[in-house]
Amino acid sequence: MRLSKRETILLCLFLIISMVFVYYKFSYKPSQNHMNSLLQENILLKDLIEKGKKAESSMNIREKNTVLKVGEKLLREIPTRAGVPETIAYLENTCRDTKVTLLSVNGKIANNKINSEENEKKQGVELEKIRVLDYNISIQGSYNNLLVFLLKLENSSRLYTINNCKMTVNAKKFDEVELNEDAAPNKEDDTVVSNPQNITSDAKGSKSYDGNNIMLDLIISAYYDEESIPDINIGADDVLPASGKTNPFL
Repeated sequence: MRLSKRETILLCLFLIISMVFVYYKFSYKPSQNHMNSLLQENILLKDLIEKGKKAESSMNIREKNTVLKVGEKLLREIPTRAGVPETIAYLENTCRDTKVTLLSVNGKIANNKINSEENEKKQGVELEKIRVLDYNISIQGSYNNLLVFLLKLENSSRLYTINNCKMTVNAKKFDEVELNEDAAPNKEDDTVVSNPQNITSDAKGSKSYDGNNIMLDLIISAYYDEESIPDINIGADDVLPASGKTNPFL
């Protein structure tokens, strides 16, 4: 079927209009909306900068020091880098102070827990720069000392969250002297024969466990923000590598 000249012209016009509509709908209009939102955000940021400059110029030295102290506190809670060596050094020092033994520490970068369903609901809030590190820690010591360790961890200057805490009590090791206390003499040849029933009855309940030999398995999370705070630098607590070595975590 051959189209007439008029039908060919109308079909070409329809195709041109369709292409213009598709370009406007799926390219031009979204880009314009994005540009308008960026312009609005830029205006808001400029306004915040101007307000910040005015507030800074009107603050006295005491108020500036107060703001800096608050910023330093926040930077200690959520630093600008992972600080894995600092975390391990803190755990070692805390274990030494609380007289418990640090058996192992394993860390990994976790999926960004901040950017989950809550962030999808609050699309206007940008939290992509918050990173999470999970640490699996195994510690051994007495019950009271482990409680003191947990208390120090809760009161740490850096923000840590305890995701899982498990204590395992190890069984006591009975030596030969303790076992022979329950031994009974044989009437025929006066030889000593241990009585397994007495050993079992004496080792029942809490007596069979060593309260000074408890395993504590922890899973904690540490946070860091890749965006630094101007004019604030926390470097006094940094753990520097040995001479001639570079720190791979910096």
